Parts: sequence; C-alpha cells; structure tokens
Amino acid sequence: VHVIVNDGVQVLSREQRRKQMVTLVIMVTAIVLMVLDLGIPNGTIAMVAAGMCYGTAAVLSRARTIILERERRSDWALEAAKGGKL
Repeated sequence: VHVIVNDGVQVLSREQRRKQMVTLVIMVTAIVLMVLDLGIPNGTIAMVAAGMCYGTAAVLSRARTIILERERRSDWALEAAKGGKL
C-alpha cells in the first residue's frame, strides 16, 4: 500500500481508512462495555457512543476536506486525484 506524504500530510488509501474506522469502532465498543459495568442505562450509552462516533467522523471528514482544498494544486494531491485515491 502506497502512502503519499507531503509536508507531513498523508493521503490514505480506502483500505487504510477502513482499517482506521474499524479500530475506532472497536475502541468505542470497549468503552461501552466498560461503562456497562457502571449501571448506566443502555439507551444512554448507545446515544453517547453514537454521538462520539458521529462527532469524530465529522471532524475527520472536515479536516480532510480542508487539507485537500489547501493542497489542491500540489503534486501529491493531483496524483492522488488522478489515481482515484481520494
């Protein structure tokens, strides 16, 4: 798997992004399982976990968009766009 790096910014492949998302889901699941032992109602835990996942995804998506907008004329971004890696 090739990772394009320019000024410390990485363009990850779809597979790498999928692996990161799976890791995030596993971490959230572990947190939820730990919280279940505290006696907090299940609906509350589910809503907190969903909010954490949504918030994290929204922040990462926006950060990616900002980086790509700023770097749209750079060589690495053009190559990634041509290669279908964005």
